[in-house]
Amino acid sequence: MRAGDNRRRGAALVEFAILVPVFVLVVMGIVEYGQFLYAKQAVTLAAREACRIAVLPGTTKEQAIGRAYNVLSEAGISSFQITFDPDPPTSASDGDPITVTVLVDFDQISWLGSPMYLDGVEIRATAVMRREWIDGVNGS
Repeated sequence: MRAGDNRRRGAALVEFAILVPVFVLVVMGIVEYGQFLYAKQAVTLAAREACRIAVLPGTTKEQAIGRAYNVLSEAGISSFQITFDPDPPTSASDGDPITVTVLVDFDQISWLGSPMYLDGVEIRATAVMRREWIDGVNGS
């Protein structure tokens, strides 16, 4: 074995030592952003589903919150805030818009424990639908 071969192996080891941390950071970033997009989709679906329940005649705010909880728990999210406008949704007249907003703190759901790139980010989704009416159910 020649002395030049040892130097080349040493150079490869140095290059590997420099590139591995960069590669690991890129992979962790991909994982974190993937988790963010997954959670964003779940929060959007929860807002839509809760709003869909809230606009139906004869339903309660608690039923809408329960639907949002079911959707988010299926995605592994247990901590969230939900707001209604008007609050309670049953106070809206037929045809009036009802707005449901769901908010999740990404710090609470990150797979990496504490997020590296998305620290302090809140995931928010809003759905707006008009209150439905059915003859005889809403008093019409």
